Amino acid sequence: MRSSDTESIFSLPAVFAVEVLRHTGVLETAYAHMSRIARGVRPGLRVRQGEVIGYVGATGRATGPHLHFEVRRNGEAVNPVSIQAQPGQPLPAGDLARFHRLAEAVEQQVATLRRATIVASALDGRFGP
Repeated sequence: MRSSDTESIFSLPAVFAVEVLRHTGVLETAYAHMSRIARGVRPGLRVRQGEVIGYVGATGRATGPHLHFEVRRNGEAVNPVSIQAQPGQPLPAGDLARFHRLAEAVEQQVATLRRATIVASALDGRFGP
């Protein structure tokens, strides 16, 4: 999937904030439950890798912000892992290093939360000292 082949083919901003992009003649990606679609994105617009097409949000009775993502081949949803696509543009070295630092910080936070959960469950249903 080359970015030059990517075109917005469907936008439904008012209700579900759904955006569908056509990548090739048979492949499309759909993004839904966004808080809003980016300004200026409309059917027929060509978009490139890295451009913002919408913003993560929560619609309906969602319990928190999330993004629905799907890949479609000939209009049918398929497992994204099954698609053999051209690789995207690699991150510049500085951005990749920053990503790894941020990922490590998040992993440490998750580990801390796991330890706190274990301590809470060790109270055997009691709260407090």
